[in-house]
Amino acid sequence: MTAPPPTPTQRAYLDYIAAYLHAHRCAPSEADMQHHFGVTAPGVHSMVLTLERRGFIRRISGQARSITLVPIADASAPLASATPVASHSETTMPAATSKKCPGWTDVRPLLAAFDKPALLALVKDLYAASETARDLVNTRCAPAESGAAILEKARHKIVEQFFPSRGFGKLKLGEARKAIRDYRKTTGSIPGTAELLMTYVENGARFTREYGDIDERFYSSVESALTNSPTSCAVRLANSIRSSKTG
Repeated sequence: MTAPPPTPTQRAYLDYIAAYLHAHRCAPSEADMQHHFGVTAPGVHSMVLTLERRGFIRRISGQARSITLVPIADASAPLASATPVASHSETTMPAATSKKCPGWTDVRPLLAAFDKPALLALVKDLYAASETARDLVNTRCAPAESGAAILEKARHKIVEQFFPSRGFGKLKLGEARKAIRDYRKTTGSIPGTAELLMTYVENGARFTREYGDIDERFYSSVESALTNSPTSCAVRLANSIRSSKTG
């Protein structure tokens, strides 16, 4: 049975690859295709995998510019526009992972196939999309320059729940605790985490002194910050100081 012909979107990609091969004597990288079609890096990679799986191209694993076009049976069919609008299924993850959200084991081999420009483009998108991602990248790339600013930003989020710059505190304790968790996950700084926990406790104590008795949930949250997390932070901080002295 004859294999079905490529879709208009697939033909547009094949047409672009053929034109690039003719002009440059080498295949376009996935970053080139991403730039040309205005599609995300995962979308381009998914399309390349689809074209390879359907037998329209061949690639040498691990080489970004190793695409070889395979003759298509319906070569006389009209070609699509060179700037396609890819369908949702062709710009997301491969069909094998569409039933559930992909995990790291699914994404890792896809990322491993990206060349440097594609990886930089992906990191740039993450940097723009998420404050947490920005803090993570800044911490990894420039810890000395960004550490104090990230700590102060987390501290501000905590204080705002008790004593905002305007009005009265809303006491959204979950948001204050989340600021501490996010800081710890992003930076891994034990001294900074301990400092934020103490900020949480000190502002809780000040709040009840100024406004009187609060409910049991409030006291339990403040107490747990003292009896649970700070204990482990204090132990880890002491170990860190001890190891730095002996190292």
